[in-house]
This record gives sequence, C-alpha cells and structure tokens, in this order.
Amino acid sequence: MDLASPTLWAKPGWPVFTLRQDALTGPLGRARLAQGTVLGLAHALGLERHPEILQDIWVGEAMATAGIEGEKLDLEAVRSSVLRKLGFGKPGASPRHVDGLVDVMDDAMRNFGGRLTHARLCNWQAALFPTGRSGLARIEVGKYRTHVNPIEIVSGRPGKVKVHYTAPPSAQVHAEMTRFLAWFRDSAPGGKISIE
Repeated sequence: MDLASPTLWAKPGWPVFTLRQDALTGPLGRARLAQGTVLGLAHALGLERHPEILQDIWVGEAMATAGIEGEKLDLEAVRSSVLRKLGFGKPGASPRHVDGLVDVMDDAMRNFGGRLTHARLCNWQAALFPTGRSGLARIEVGKYRTHVNPIEIVSGRPGKVKVHYTAPPSAQVHAEMTRFLAWFRDSAPGGKISIE
C-alpha cells in the first residue's frame, strides 16, 4: 500500500497495514534505551519534582500541538494557562482557545486509562474551538463534520498547488472514527480502554 498517497483511506486493504517488525526493532529499541537513560538521569537529579520542568513540558507540548495545525500561539498565554491548570504561581489571562487546548491535554493525561468515545473526541474538538470558528471561518463544533466540501492539506501557490492529503468524505467520518476507536480499544495494554 502506498503510504504517501493523499487518499490512503480509499486504497484497497485500508486500514490493514503490514510491517516488517525486524525493520522497527532496532530503531525502537534505541529510542526506548535513550528514553530510559533520560528518565533515569531526571530521576537521579530529582527533576521530576520541579514544577518548572513540568510547566516547560506542558508549554512545549501545547506549542507543538498547535504548530502541527500551523497555529502560532502566544507563548505567555500558553504559560498562563498551564500555570492555572497546574496550580503554580499567579497566572495571567489567557484566551479561551488556549485554555481549551490545555484542558484537552489535561484530560488526555489524567484520564488516559478511561474510555475513548465519540463523545469525548467531540468534547475535545469543542474545547479547541470554543467560539465555533477557526479564524474567520465558522465550523461545526462538538460533532463530526457534515459539510460536502472536501478537506485537503495543500501547499504551494495558486497554479502550483500540491495536495498532500484529502480527508474522507464527511459521510464516512463517523464510520472511520468508529473503526479507529475499536482499534484503539483493541490495541490498549491490558484492554482497559473501551468505546461507546
């Protein structure tokens, strides 16, 4: 299956992938060893107990998450929201969409063993777009999209546009998400996660 296809979800065999485990064993083993080394050093130095380290991790994650979507958040607003969520210091004001992102991160981390459901995903999406807008565009919040226009990830200038990805049509989203939730439940360690 061509994993670089802009319509991967439309290929025969979707969503069943095969992989060569031997190709992943080495890189994953090295990554896990490096992670263990870093965690061991942090523990030996007592860094996991420093609120500044935790705050920096949260701020970095929030900024990176927003960056995936091309959104540039105000660093001080993110810091204020994180301080408020973690209960450190005297936080300043932060916009509701920044607080929403931090709320989603908090829920995902605190309740990682809980049920991942359609409703939880829709609640996260609503928290990220509290005004019902993405920039100037009105969007549907708290539910899967229903509009007929295709969603594409593109780059380039007019006349030289490259389509990197075309999302499944809106009519397929609920079924695809149900399939994703079933995969997530079935692949969870210990099978603790369930869907509704």
